[in-house]
Amino acid sequence: MSNMENTNTGYKVNIIDDSRDNVKQYSASFANGTPLPQWISINPISGLIEANPPSGIEKISFKILAEDDDGDTRILDVELDFTSNDELSSLIPQDQKGIQSASLLSDQLFSEYNKYENYGSKLIDRINA
Repeated sequence: MSNMENTNTGYKVNIIDDSRDNVKQYSASFANGTPLPQWISINPISGLIEANPPSGIEKISFKILAEDDDGDTRILDVELDFTSNDELSSLIPQDQKGIQSASLLSDQLFSEYNKYENYGSKLIDRINA
């Protein structure tokens, strides 16, 4: 479980991650690897989820990838229920040891893709600096 706060600008969700001190970055996507809609985001450093769902959206399910400093990747299944009055979201960490040794290929590819996205632009920026 995690704490979901309903604010004037949407929802904020603080994830509970016992390994937060070892996390290099957080990222999120749908289970099939497609990006989340623009109205939901995750802070890559803190893991804070912010959502401002459009009218008619009651729930959303997605995965958070937590990439640790040592290269291990953990996956957290998240379901946010925007109709719930108890202001809690379901955050179900998968067995961390199992995930580290058996991550889905699509999750591994998504993580690697994110590392190299805009690589050329970053390289040119460093050369011009």
